[in-house]
Amino acid sequence: MSNLMTPISVLRESIEAGLVALRQSNFPLLSILTKRSAFQDNVKWNVDVTTTAAAGISGLAAAPAPSSDTVVGASLAIGAARFAHTIRLTKNDVTQAAAIGVEPLTDLFRSHVDVAIQRIMLSVSQNLYTGVGSTATGGMVGLGSAALGTGAYAGLNPATAGQEGWVSSQQTATIASIDASPVALETLFRNLKNGVTTANGLFDLIVCNPTFLARYEAAYIANPKDAILTGQAALLASLGYNVYQYAGRPVVGDNSCPANVAYAMDTQSADLYTRQTSETQAMSGLNVVVGQIASDTATAMVFEVAVFPQLVLKNRLNLGRILLT
Repeated sequence: MSNLMTPISVLRESIEAGLVALRQSNFPLLSILTKRSAFQDNVKWNVDVTTTAAAGISGLAAAPAPSSDTVVGASLAIGAARFAHTIRLTKNDVTQAAAIGVEPLTDLFRSHVDVAIQRIMLSVSQNLYTGVGSTATGGMVGLGSAALGTGAYAGLNPATAGQEGWVSSQQTATIASIDASPVALETLFRNLKNGVTTANGLFDLIVCNPTFLARYEAAYIANPKDAILTGQAALLASLGYNVYQYAGRPVVGDNSCPANVAYAMDTQSADLYTRQTSETQAMSGLNVVVGQIASDTATAMVFEVAVFPQLVLKNRLNLGRILLT
């Protein structure tokens, strides 16, 4: 076995090939988000948290204080927790396959690689919505936490003086009321749109669980003004996504999204970061750790595949939520 072909190098190539071949429509939001690298233990950015509109003043006058930005630092931790999967093989199988060549070693890894990718990507995809920043959620803070209306997010709290503008739009209704009148759901979507845009926010995507999307489908059929998919919605539909459209924005069904909730968001100000270290390798935009770890027996070889992820929403004004209870 040459120095250029080792079990680790073949495993890394197999992981990378598996990520390239991953069916994106199985993980809609995960696939849509821009992927970025984090080089420190916190992702940091500056935000303007004021709610004051620009004042009208004469052409030569100095800008009044209320019109000035109130810029504060936001940050989210990354790298303290990870999503990982271990691959355990007998040392004899690895040695024999490696002695023959790359292809037998790739075949040996293939089914294990498929499982590792599916499990890690599913965990990341689910916690884009449900992550609460804990070790169990890979350190991720998801849309559910960010969209808690007036709660804290990224170290900023609208209850704090000077940070009152750090909020997201909220719309609620009962499931019974929506099921009784499907058109009422479109009213919620309109209120969501107005809530985000009135607060000077922007959004270009709505994501929800397929069951929620089915409810929207009923409203869509009852009032089909968005019957012809255009722009991004048409593109996503052509790629196999379960998608409808509202006010020109795609409404995408995502199995990872919890039931009875929909999120409006701006994908231009939302990114999925993964921590880059000396142990990671860039694969399909993600920084992935692939390495051999200690085994509890001399006859086995154990490998770990892991990512250190974090969802970062740079502007909370660009986020809205519909919650059905």
